[in-house]
Amino acid sequence: MYSTTRNDTAPPPSYQDTVNEPGYDGPFIPDDFNYSTKVFSCELPVRAHFINRVMNILSLQLCVTLASILFAFQSTGFHDFMINNLSIFYLSLIISLITCFWLSLMPRLETYESEDVIPWYVYGKRGQYILLSVFTITESWMVTIFTLQYRYEIVLRAIVITTILVLGITILSKFDKLSFLVESNSSIYYWLNGSLWIMIGLGISSFFIPWSNSMDLIYGWLGAILFSIYLLIDLQLVLRKVYCDEEIRCAMMIYLDIINLFLSILRILSHSNDD
Repeated sequence: MYSTTRNDTAPPPSYQDTVNEPGYDGPFIPDDFNYSTKVFSCELPVRAHFINRVMNILSLQLCVTLASILFAFQSTGFHDFMINNLSIFYLSLIISLITCFWLSLMPRLETYESEDVIPWYVYGKRGQYILLSVFTITESWMVTIFTLQYRYEIVLRAIVITTILVLGITILSKFDKLSFLVESNSSIYYWLNGSLWIMIGLGISSFFIPWSNSMDLIYGWLGAILFSIYLLIDLQLVLRKVYCDEEIRCAMMIYLDIINLFLSILRILSHSNDD
């Protein structure tokens, strides 16, 4: 609500006005509007500020992962420590899954009318940032372990190709015709989720039934196509599905799309360099 000293006959503040809080430089968003309105319904300054917050979080996540990968290749001691302590990898896997599902399924804090009824597993912004930090660190550890299986030159090529693809997909997602196509085919997410679970099942089966090089290459191409589509759809729908205070969840979704796309490209490039 607005300040009690405000003149009731005065018009409401514009979105360009700033909140009277130290360090806040974004557009003014009334509390009730912020909690109950999706980003797509907001005015342009609000949408731009939301996208900026998502991109800042996403950039920091990707920088942490990239720094971990490059440091592991440059530091022999860190490289050997990661390889010789695979128990940390499995612990990271468990923690990563827990924090990912926690952030994805956590109800919004603003849906509870009183602090007395808020469950222990529902956190505010500070708690969500802590969960996201733990998720990013554990995910970066696992991704680094995967990349250490390949030559440094292949990893660098995969990083460059992934960057180019992400930029291209981001530009493509801005076309209005594509936006209309996504909106008119809302069932596409069900097909993507079904395909994802099939790929997860195939990936698990590879631990018990060794794959041939051809099958592994096909799996890489399927992953690259799937997560490219995922990234394109998420960039299209992210503003239509979320509220103004859900930038953390959005950044995590896009981060996972990019990481999985990178790992699929890495798998493809490793086969193209086989002697």
